[in-house]
Amino acid sequence: MDEMLIEFSSDLKEMLSEIEDALMRVDELVDSGNTAGAEDLNDMFRNLHTIKGTCSFFEMNITRNLSHKMEDLLDLFRQGKGTLNKKHAQLMFDGVDCLNKIAKGICENVPETNFADESTEIKEKILLCIDEIESPEQFQTEKELPSVDESSSIDTPPSFDKPASKLPQDILPLPDQSIPKPATQVSSKMSKSHDINQKFVLEARDKLDITEQVFIDLEHGTDINQQEMIDKARRNIHTLKGNSGFMGYKGIEDLTHAVETALEQIIDQVTAITDYQLFYDAIDELRRLCFLVSEGESYTVNQHLLNCLLNYPNIDLQSDTPDSHSEHGSETKKESNKQSDIAPQKKQKITQDAFVRIPVNKLDLMMDLLGEVILVASMVTHHPDIQGLELEGFENTSHQLDLLLRQLQDAAMSLRLIPISNVFQRMKRLIRDFMQESHKQINFLLSGEETEIDKSVAEMLNDPLVHLIRNAADHGLESSEVRLSSGKSEKGTIHLSAEQAGGELRILVEDDGYGLNRERILAKARERGLCDPDEEPDDRTIWSYIFHPGFSTAKEITNISGRGVGMDVVMNNVKNIRGKVTVDSKPGEGTCVTLHIPLTLAILDGMVIKISDILYVLPIETVVEILQIQKDQINHSSVDKQFVIRIREDLVPIVFLNKLYNNEAEPEKQLESQVMLVIETDGVQLAMPVDELVGQQQVVIKPLVGHLKNIRAVSGCALLGSGNVAMVLDVGQLHQLHEESLGLLN
Repeated sequence: MDEMLIEFSSDLKEMLSEIEDALMRVDELVDSGNTAGAEDLNDMFRNLHTIKGTCSFFEMNITRNLSHKMEDLLDLFRQGKGTLNKKHAQLMFDGVDCLNKIAKGICENVPETNFADESTEIKEKILLCIDEIESPEQFQTEKELPSVDESSSIDTPPSFDKPASKLPQDILPLPDQSIPKPATQVSSKMSKSHDINQKFVLEARDKLDITEQVFIDLEHGTDINQQEMIDKARRNIHTLKGNSGFMGYKGIEDLTHAVETALEQIIDQVTAITDYQLFYDAIDELRRLCFLVSEGESYTVNQHLLNCLLNYPNIDLQSDTPDSHSEHGSETKKESNKQSDIAPQKKQKITQDAFVRIPVNKLDLMMDLLGEVILVASMVTHHPDIQGLELEGFENTSHQLDLLLRQLQDAAMSLRLIPISNVFQRMKRLIRDFMQESHKQINFLLSGEETEIDKSVAEMLNDPLVHLIRNAADHGLESSEVRLSSGKSEKGTIHLSAEQAGGELRILVEDDGYGLNRERILAKARERGLCDPDEEPDDRTIWSYIFHPGFSTAKEITNISGRGVGMDVVMNNVKNIRGKVTVDSKPGEGTCVTLHIPLTLAILDGMVIKISDILYVLPIETVVEILQIQKDQINHSSVDKQFVIRIREDLVPIVFLNKLYNNEAEPEKQLESQVMLVIETDGVQLAMPVDELVGQQQVVIKPLVGHLKNIRAVSGCALLGSGNVAMVLDVGQLHQLHEESLGLLN
C-alpha cells in the first residue's frame, strides 16, 4: 500500500500541475475581460474527477471532498450556469494549493487530517459560490436575514456519500427505451455487504465517467491520438470487468467484456470508431445496472445491445430483424476478410503501455553503474601493459567500444531529461500572486521552455529562480506611475528564457526596470568591508557583491524580499550543481541575471593535463586551442605585473596554476619548455602553461568532501583509466582566482 500511495502522490502532483497550468490560462483570460475557455474548464474538471475517484479508493475523505466541491463549481461553469471570475479563480488556486500540501504530505507521512481546517474553509467558500450561482435571488435574501449557525454545513459529506436516489436518472439518463429488451437473461440479487457494494458502485461510476469523456473527446476532438484514447477507455472498462467479476455481478461482467472486446478489435485493426452511439448506449446500460445493484434489486442485461457489441463492427444497428442483421453481417464479414487477405501487413498491435514509471533512485543507480563501466573501459584501453604495443585489432575494437559507450551514455542521460517548462510554469503562479499583492502590472514572458535538463538539476533550480523572479518583480521593476513618468510602458516586463550553448544550459532572467544602482552597491560594500574606501572596482566585481550573505540595498524590507538572503541562496544552489551566475545591468534599462548550468552532473568530456606531476581535467568545451610557446611571444606587463602571451593580434593573460596553489615561486622560468593551453570562459581567454597533455578522456566526476571541498577553482575529482585521481578545474572560478591574485600582487 505504501508504494501505491507514493505512486498516487506522484500522479496527484502531475494532475494538480495540469490543473494549475489550465487555471493560469483561465486567469489570464479573465484578466483581459474574456471568458474561460471550454477546453481549459474540461481539462480541470477531468483531472479533479480523476483525483476524486482515486481518493475514494484510498479513503482519503478530506482530499476527495475538497476535489469534489471544486469539481461541482467547475461543472456549473461548464454548463454555462455561471461565469468564472477572479474570485472563483482565486478560490480554485487556494484549493489546488491545499491539495498540493496534502500530496507533499503523503511522502512525508503527514496525515491529511492536518489540512482539515484549511480544506473545510475552502469548501465553505466554494459552497457559498455554488449557492450564489444556482440561486442568486435566494442567496441575496439569505444574506439579508440574521445570521444562523452554519456549523452543520461544515462536515456535510459529498453527494456521492449519501444513499443513492431511488431514481436511476439521478445517476445519469437511462438508455434509449426504443431498444427492445428480451426476457431476463441474467439475474442477480445484491448479497454483499453495503459498504463494499457502495464502494464498487462509486468506482464503477467513476470508470464509466472517464470512459464516456474519452468517447466525447474522440467524437469531437481533432488533434488527439485516437488509438491511445481508445486504449484508455479499454483499460477503464477492463478494470470495471474485473471488479464486477470479483463481486459476482455476472451480467455487468458480460457487458463490460463485450465492450472491451469491441474496443480491442478497433485497436488491433488500427481503425476509428464508426458508431459512437453504440458505446454511449453501453455506458448508459452499465449505469442502469449499477444503479439497480446499489438498490439491491434484480437486473436484466439488454441482450440486443450485448449481441451488437459482440458482433462489432459487423452489425447493422438500424435493423432489429435477425435476417437483415445476418445478411449484412455476412457481407461485411466477407469484405472484411477480403481486405484482410489483400493487406494483412497493415494491421498493427498497439502497445498497451506507452509509458513506464521508473523510480528516480533506479535511474541514479543506472547512471552510477554506467559511470563505473566507462571508468573500467578506460582502464582497459589505457592499461600500462598494452601501452606501446601495436595491436591493430584491439585499437579498432576499443574504438567501437568507446562509440557504443557514448551512445549508451546519451541514451541513459536522456531518460533523466525533462522539459524545463516544468520549472518555468511554476514561476507564472509566483508572478500572479505577486501582482495580486503588490498591484504592479507585469508582462511575464517565457521562451525556450522546450529545452531539456537533467531532473536532479531542474529540482535544484526552483529556489534560485524563485528568488531571482521575486527580486526582479519587487526591486527591479518600477511602479506604473514611475514607469510612465520615465517614458516607459505602464507594464513592466520580466523575461525568463533558456537556451543550450555548448556543454551548458543558460537560464536568463531579464527585466526592463531600474537596473542595479552602482553607487549604492559600492557604498554598501565599503560599509561592510568588502572593498577598500579608495578602491574603484569594475562593474563585474561590484555586481558580484550582491551575492554576499546578508547584502541588501533595499530601503525597506517586505514579506517578499529585501533581507539580503535571496541572492546568497541563488549563488550557493548554483555552485552546488557546478554552475555559475553572471550579471549584466544598465541604469534605467534593466538587469539580466544568467545562470550557467552544466547539462549533466555525472559525466564529463575533459582534457587531462599534467602540471608538476599533478593531474588536472579541464572541460573540453572550455579549451580553445593548444600551441607551442615561442620566446618572443611572452611579454611582461609593467602595469599590472602579469605575464601575457601574444596570439596573433591578441594579448592573452597567462595563469600559472602552480603559483595560484603556492607550489612554485617562479613558474615563468619554465615557460619555454611547456605547452600553452588557451581556455575561455564568459568571452574571456586565459593561457595556461602545462607540462604534459595526457589526452582527451570521458571521466566520471565525484564530489570532494570534507576539507577537500574547499579547494579553490576545483569542482570535483575524477578517477582516470590509469587509476590516478585528477582534479576537475572550474574555469570560471579559475579566472576569478587569477584576478584576485593580481589584485593582491598590485
